[in-house]
Amino acid sequence: RLSFQWIAHTFESVHRLLYDSCEYFRTETYTDDGVSRWVDLPNRFAFWLWNQPPIVIVLIMVPTLMVLMVVSFMESWPFVSAVVLLLVCRLCYNCMSSRKEWQIGSNRVI
Repeated sequence: RLSFQWIAHTFESVHRLLYDSCEYFRTETYTDDGVSRWVDLPNRFAFWLWNQPPIVIVLIMVPTLMVLMVVSFMESWPFVSAVVLLLVCRLCYNCMSSRKEWQIGSNRVI
């Protein structure tokens, strides 16, 4: 169910994943008002978006929510996400390999 709690939790999931996986993101910085920059930027973006025409809101929010749903899934199911990521990488590798062989076979140079 789409709720403000889900949106806030999902926006923060990007921060949690980066915090857990990379030392660089473990340092927290704050605005002059004492708000975490990880919270401030999406907050300012949301206020900006709220003042846009409806078509702009839809064009920005649909892809944004799709990406956030993937990130939320990765955070909730890390093992399954790793397996899916490996399968996608393998599929991409196979596609690129077969494309390269086809282009070499037809005397095309990349």
